[in-house]
Amino acid sequence: MGARSRWRLRTARDGALVSGLLLLCTHAAHADEPAAVRLSVAACANEAFDVAAFTHTVAIELRADGVQSVDLSPDPAPHDPPPADAKALATITLVATPCTADAREVEITIEDGATSKTVRRRLSLGDVARPARPRAIALAVAELLRASWSELRLPDAPPPSIPVPPAVRLAAFEHAPALPAAATVVAPPPVSVPRPVPPSVPAVRLGAAIAARFFPSAGSTLIGPNVALSYGSAESIPLRVRLDASALFGTSYEPTGSVATSLVAGGAALVLAHASGPVDVEVGPRVEVGWGRVAGTAATAGQTTTAGSEGVAALSGLVAVRVALTSAFWASLVVDVGGVLVGIDSETPYGRSGGIGGAMAGVAVGLGRSF
Repeated sequence: MGARSRWRLRTARDGALVSGLLLLCTHAAHADEPAAVRLSVAACANEAFDVAAFTHTVAIELRADGVQSVDLSPDPAPHDPPPADAKALATITLVATPCTADAREVEITIEDGATSKTVRRRLSLGDVARPARPRAIALAVAELLRASWSELRLPDAPPPSIPVPPAVRLAAFEHAPALPAAATVVAPPPVSVPRPVPPSVPAVRLGAAIAARFFPSAGSTLIGPNVALSYGSAESIPLRVRLDASALFGTSYEPTGSVATSLVAGGAALVLAHASGPVDVEVGPRVEVGWGRVAGTAATAGQTTTAGSEGVAALSGLVAVRVALTSAFWASLVVDVGGVLVGIDSETPYGRSGGIGGAMAGVAVGLGRSF
């Protein structure tokens, strides 16, 4: 009785072992079957892209993912992808919109049997030339299928609904990005942050201008070139020294003739300075000294004329405004108002005409550069 029981137990164990071996062999037989993918493309898609060239290119791309067979079945129902083929790992459907040579996009739908899900992507064809479309679409299909099959490498991924060949599983791992074995946090070394340095304000400003000087009581208007130099950064003390020089000329007319007046002078000013963005302003008193000359010209023969020259001194208040054009160049407007302390007059039979004296006003417009 005991021997018979042991024999029956041994026989049951052997049967279970045989059944397990048969199951493993059956699974291995399915797993060793060539990996196949089904393509479903409408016949009218040949107007949008070369379907044959696409099929050849996508077969080459998917061969690196373990796919050994790509089967083409035309004419899918629009917007209704066919059910996944039981013998195919995935069914890929392409629908061109519109299905003509003027197709603007292709909708890619993949019924993935390996991961039991459906993925879609719209590929724009607006800027893709027709000869380049087969490869562009093939690359998009291969990338979308690889993204779907990347789940096969996850340790907690659900089991596939159909047998997945080892070549496909191996390709999923080979195309996966390398992951670090462990995360290590390394504190960055201390960085020495330098203290911010305020931008340097130019210390020297050199400009050239066209200047005009008006002497209302003498009836003279003089015009000529002017150069000016301003020194001081005004970073700590808002004061600058301003020096300028000018050569001005003018002519006054009377019934008996004309009087030519000229002035060559230099000026100095100690000004308060302030800069705000692109605008720079200087305000202060100005002292001017120079040499003036007057010369009369008779309108008719026989009339006497006189000429003379004399030192000139004037005092005025000055306002200079600069506007930056670039980081180095600027435009300027200078206005000064004051009076002549020592001048030169010109008398005619009709009274005072020409000369330099009395109240005065000046204006200068120019360009300059900062250094």
